[in-house]
Amino acid sequence: MAPPKKPSASVLAMHKKWQEAAVQLGGEGARIVVSKKDAKPLILTCLRDSFRPMTITAIFKKLRAVVPSPVLKACLDEMALESSHSGKYIDDSDNDEGVASSKGSIASNSPAEGREFDGTVCIKLGRNVSGTLYYMKQDKLENGGDGLRPEHKSNLVSDSHKAEHEKDSLSRQIKGMKLEATRLFLEPTNKEATSKVVDDEKQMEDLQKKLDESRQLVVNEKVRKNTRKRVQSMADHWWKRRRLCMDFLKMIEECTDGAVNVKKCLAGSGQIDVESDEAVIKVAKECYKNRGSQSLRRPHKKNKTFNGVDPSVVFIGMQMNAKGYMSRVHADE
Repeated sequence: MAPPKKPSASVLAMHKKWQEAAVQLGGEGARIVVSKKDAKPLILTCLRDSFRPMTITAIFKKLRAVVPSPVLKACLDEMALESSHSGKYIDDSDNDEGVASSKGSIASNSPAEGREFDGTVCIKLGRNVSGTLYYMKQDKLENGGDGLRPEHKSNLVSDSHKAEHEKDSLSRQIKGMKLEATRLFLEPTNKEATSKVVDDEKQMEDLQKKLDESRQLVVNEKVRKNTRKRVQSMADHWWKRRRLCMDFLKMIEECTDGAVNVKKCLAGSGQIDVESDEAVIKVAKECYKNRGSQSLRRPHKKNKTFNGVDPSVVFIGMQMNAKGYMSRVHADE
């Protein structure tokens, strides 16, 4: 058997050109089809899916240059021709039994190889080759181009309902899984729970110590009431004296048509030198700023009040508001 001939340089160059065009339109990995037997199914599928007349250029681009132009033109021409034998093909050679068959006798009932696509494409001629339109002959489709067969339609509807039911079931499962996942995310992990238990135990120990210290305190109810009465009496006396002073200053302000300002007098920068709580607190705050918070001596750890609370180093005085309630004043406010 003679070895196959190597393709010539012109054939290799043409093949390379076709391959480059396919790669340009279809990307890397595109492979051209030069066999008519393999190209015809691709062309028929393209025309069927497009469902419209197409020129040879449009078909070439739709196939992304997988089928070269010469092969595409030859395939379209063959697919547009009707078979002249209507499924019965003639064989002029003698049969196996040595009986000579005359021309026109039936030799085989099977179609010739590669002729099953004949008559599947219709042509509408144009002024030139590029203007010629090709479209698929619809009666060559399954069920004569009238869509699916009744049994196929019923199967499709049944499968569609089953798919919808399965989709709903899976959607409900996914929704439940999401809710469960959200609930689990909100709950602490074992490590976090252990750490929280340790912190809570420490807080309980501290609270228990404070509770024991509080229970050891014995407060005389009579002393507490007397102290409260004494504090209230001093506050009432202070409020009475303050109201008298304020009435006097307001009267002077009205008589002098604003020459004497009540707010300035209370702040210590007015025409009348008044020793008010505001002036004392203002001087204390300025002194605190000038000396700095670090210069204040911190109390010793043993110097605590009866309830175990350290005294504040920035406390500078008390001030009564308009409602008659006492409030603490701190230097860092």
